Amino acid sequence: MQKPLRMLAIALISALAAVGLTVPAHGAPPLKTGTKLTFTDSRGVQSYYHMYADGIDWSKPVGVLYYLDGDYFSESPQHSQVMQPNGAMLKSVAKNANNKNLVLVAPKTPSASTKANGWTWWEKGNTNAKWFHDLAIALQKKGKLDTDNTWLAGYSGGAELISFDLMTQNRTKWMTGGGAILIAGGGSGSNTKPHSANKNIPMTWYAGSKDTSGQTNPPTWSALNAAKQGQKTYKNAGYSSAKINILNGVGHHGYNLANLINKTTTSAKGSSSPSTSTTKTEPINLTYQSTRANVKIMDGRGTKAQQLASLPKSGTRVTLIERYGSWAKVKYGNTTGWSPWAHYAQAKNAAPVAGGTLIDQTYTTQRAKVSLTTSRAKGAQTAVTLSPQGTPVTVLERHGSWAWVEYQGKTYWAPFGHLTR
Repeated sequence: MQKPLRMLAIALISALAAVGLTVPAHGAPPLKTGTKLTFTDSRGVQSYYHMYADGIDWSKPVGVLYYLDGDYFSESPQHSQVMQPNGAMLKSVAKNANNKNLVLVAPKTPSASTKANGWTWWEKGNTNAKWFHDLAIALQKKGKLDTDNTWLAGYSGGAELISFDLMTQNRTKWMTGGGAILIAGGGSGSNTKPHSANKNIPMTWYAGSKDTSGQTNPPTWSALNAAKQGQKTYKNAGYSSAKINILNGVGHHGYNLANLINKTTTSAKGSSSPSTSTTKTEPINLTYQSTRANVKIMDGRGTKAQQLASLPKSGTRVTLIERYGSWAKVKYGNTTGWSPWAHYAQAKNAAPVAGGTLIDQTYTTQRAKVSLTTSRAKGAQTAVTLSPQGTPVTVLERHGSWAWVEYQGKTYWAPFGHLTR
């Protein structure tokens, strides 16, 4: 029977070829390395991008790193990284990213050159951001790219686009985790309003101590001051992971871009041995809640990790034990594992101290009167008295002989022994 089937298959392939159709190769990568790949957005705006995807393992989750370059007055290779796709900087970043199973994409701004500033991302920032947004959605769909492992890196004007236009809009269609790296820029203005949907994305600024006015164009612009203001704006808007690093003695053209980008993405999920990186563990041990439904809890941080559990809905409470880069070690019920840090926020009604056991269940009082206090200190004044016996209260956490409870929308301490299920 095998010979007739083989002959039938050959005949079918020949018939398809005769009408101009081909049979795709099994396992063909959805995204391939290439330069000057054209993309036109939904409004007809067009530009191109370079793609670096060598050695990507498409059988595993694949993330992406976007690099947005600074301003340039000439399209000659020496004036811009994006004008030299085979240059040392992009090749270094590409190799490092690909080793982490991250595709690297370096787009050219769709804006035309202006006499005052050349080619920029920040002029007509809204238009450029819309083009980039459409590009990111298209690549995410085509490559099934992991939105939990999506990175933005921008230098100078590219950093300005990230802070002024990209992170000020909801980008969860293509970015729910990973991080943003802003080098020599990334400022904010009086109308800059970071979007709450992105606030769990870690943002890292790098600014040279000598990158002040007169270092670049416009002459009055200070990248150092811009970075400081941008980081402050995002921190105040609830981006708890927004941090800035001042590089001593560095001016606007003295940054080692590849080194800064490569070291900041060391916690990417593609890293097979995260324990060997320089990322430090940050103990937390507080109650957090998920910011979206179906957040996965895995048995490790690497690409071979297996799923242990999934959080059913947004707002599901967990004990967040520690943070490790873009990962969080969490406890949910009897399950302890690793999950993307970007999908959690500290619960508003979490206990003000660490070390509790998450309960989040309804209990009732087993005494005629039970005192609720705002402190566990001896002799603490009673804030509310629960009466009669059997009054329901939500026990959020247990801390030894004390319970952290919620009653009528407010939180208090209560003796755990005075409550029962």
